[in-house]
Amino acid sequence: MQPHYNTTFTEMNINLNSRVSSRDFIYYVSSWVNSLPDSLFKPYSLGRHQKISDRLLVIIVIFAFYHNIRSSRKIAELIKYDIRLILLTHGQTISYRTIERFMDSYQQTGLIDNLFDCLNYQLTQAKVINNDVAYIDGTIIRADSYKYGFVWRKSVIKFLGKLKIKVCQLEPLLLQLGIFCNSSVFSDPNLSKMDQLVNTMIIALNKINTTLQEKHTTINRSKLKKTRRKLKKYLRIAKELRSRMAKYLTQLDFLGKRNSYAKTDTDATFMHFKDDPMNNGQVKPGYNLQIATNDGFVIDYDIYQRPADSKTLIPFVEKSKWLQNAQVIVADAGYGREQNYNYLKKLGIKPLLEYATYRQEQKRNYQKKLQWHYDETTDSFTDNKGIKFVFHGFSVRHDKQNNFTHIFRTYRPIDYLDGDPKKELSLTDKDAKRTHTFNRNWYVIRKKITADLEEKFYQLLFSQRKIED
Repeated sequence: MQPHYNTTFTEMNINLNSRVSSRDFIYYVSSWVNSLPDSLFKPYSLGRHQKISDRLLVIIVIFAFYHNIRSSRKIAELIKYDIRLILLTHGQTISYRTIERFMDSYQQTGLIDNLFDCLNYQLTQAKVINNDVAYIDGTIIRADSYKYGFVWRKSVIKFLGKLKIKVCQLEPLLLQLGIFCNSSVFSDPNLSKMDQLVNTMIIALNKINTTLQEKHTTINRSKLKKTRRKLKKYLRIAKELRSRMAKYLTQLDFLGKRNSYAKTDTDATFMHFKDDPMNNGQVKPGYNLQIATNDGFVIDYDIYQRPADSKTLIPFVEKSKWLQNAQVIVADAGYGREQNYNYLKKLGIKPLLEYATYRQEQKRNYQKKLQWHYDETTDSFTDNKGIKFVFHGFSVRHDKQNNFTHIFRTYRPIDYLDGDPKKELSLTDKDAKRTHTFNRNWYVIRKKITADLEEKFYQLLFSQRKIED
């Protein structure tokens, strides 16, 4: 038989301290936060009479996030029923609005960055981490927004161009009604010019209304009313075009240098994710989270709107004082760009970054598939058909988005005699000399990285990257 249970509530005095282990996570977080200097925190007001310190709220938020609870309402519920938080708050009730306001405030005051700096300083003093090596990697995280509500730069620019054409089409229509506008209004129209056009049309419409209200007038009233109907129609079109233009210009401001953004989260950019259940390459709104680690500890982080890791390294290092003091930075091939190598070299940091074709070049059959052979002594190329290319000049390619200039060396075939079969092979279909471009600086960087990764010391550091990431 089952034992009898009394289901009514009974009052009992229970020692809650005995229910929580001394090795519980809440004790470690509490002791660390309480050891931080008072200059990081300030009293946080709850209503008029009650005050809650930032230390207590920081412990609660860290504890909740550690247990994968991020909603302010769920955190408030956790404070009511979790024994550990009841002991921490001494049974004090904290509303979800207080938690939400605090979470918004510490993002504005930079409390997270200060906590990170303090933690890194304490770990450095304890010799747990050091600035010898920093490992960088990135991951794309999903944004909490509607994945089908998107705005694309190309579409906005296309629609804005069509809208300006429609604005210019109003000029002959208004001239037919006897309304003259400044010709500069219709040349590359903007919001101020659209306002000027709308005001001109409103003034003309008011004059027509005033004329029709006059009793003793010799003007053809039916013709004037017909003109008024057309003018009202054009005015309605002009106002609609003006509102659409303001909408498109606002969207371009939100885009900035991006190509897309989500309507429900304007900071999120549409990116490709590794997990693609539909296998159709569909883009979704997200952020590029960059993390720097050392000995398994996260020493710095930042969030970017660019999906490519290669374009986030320089701003990440510029933002992080820890990375600027690092001796070696290790990252995968996603960061291997000429601009990144040159930047780290100027800072005196050893760049241990793979480039895109590094692993392919380590294969045995790679040299067999090479169609071009470079001779460093003579600075010349020879293709698979035996055509020799010599240095001809320089060419430049500007990367406007990243403000970087690539310098290429241009090579052309030597002059072969008439009748030589190689002469025909050295020309294009239009009987012009073939051209080959070569980035010598990138070639030198690749050789240096290959030589570094063959050393045992750097091989050990690079192999540690998989564990750190």
